[in-house]
Amino acid sequence: MWRIIAAKEIRAAFSNHVFIVLGLIIWSLLAVACIGGLENFRTARKQRLEATTLFKNELAEKERNPHSAAHFGTYLFKPLTSLSLYDPGVNSYTGISYRVEAHKQSEMSLASVQDSDGVIRFGELSVASIFQLLVPLVIIFLSFSSVSKERQDGTFKILLSQGLSLRALVWGKIAGNYVIILVVIFPCLAFILIKGLFSSESYVNVSLFAISYLLYFLIFTVFSVCTSFVCKSSGTSLLVLLGAWMWFCVISPKITAGIASSEYPLQSYYEFSKLVDHDFYNGMDNDGSYEERRKKFEAGVLDKYKVDWINRFKLTPLRQSKKFPLAELI
Repeated sequence: MWRIIAAKEIRAAFSNHVFIVLGLIIWSLLAVACIGGLENFRTARKQRLEATTLFKNELAEKERNPHSAAHFGTYLFKPLTSLSLYDPGVNSYTGISYRVEAHKQSEMSLASVQDSDGVIRFGELSVASIFQLLVPLVIIFLSFSSVSKERQDGTFKILLSQGLSLRALVWGKIAGNYVIILVVIFPCLAFILIKGLFSSESYVNVSLFAISYLLYFLIFTVFSVCTSFVCKSSGTSLLVLLGAWMWFCVISPKITAGIASSEYPLQSYYEFSKLVDHDFYNGMDNDGSYEERRKKFEAGVLDKYKVDWINRFKLTPLRQSKKFPLAELI
């Protein structure tokens, strides 16, 4: 019996012009997000490759010993994966590059929110943001009256009098609404899975990405249909579901982030640098002060190369480093 109920829900949804318009809007937004994500991915990968090549060429064109090369430094970039097309994560806030230089502790840089207040205000349009915020809204508008409308129209008791159980009714509504949502998001999920076959990213990760969102939509569908079953009117059901969406998708993340910031505040860069300097000069895990570590290192190198002393004033040229390798390190 639940299959008959599910089929009825599917037919009713596709005969509803409002749902068709909502489906076209979601398809359009997902298409724009996929195209924009693909373009951003290609641009970011090109920029990182060009920057990495430039740094390597600059270092290779100049004759440097290891000590001066360490002070010259370089940049490291966060690796890009195929899933960055659909979910940029926190890169826009934490940055994507890190400068490596001897004796210095740098911070992550190139966070796009520093140069764009639009990202801070509205967030970045991506497949993940559409899946997390807009698709649940479609589920709510699709399911809020699935059971309550039967009660208001007087067909609820008729269905029960004909032998239909409450379990079959509820699961039929859930199955029908979930299939409708799958039809809406199927083109995007198919694109993600097919592209995952031709990317360097593990196909397991891509599959987990898709499965996680399918489970997320199922939870919203079950919650919406059950709310419609509990509420006596469709208006009450819609109000409850919209309130739940506001709480779980908009208000709760901000409150959680605010509580985390107040309970576990991040250190300033100045405080962090002071702690790094303190550990550098005083040691970590009882490994001794800077002077003690230096003497221990010198003794180890002297013993390794079977030499008795270090000439600190006449440094050996780089071409003679095999004879006096320690001179290059001082």
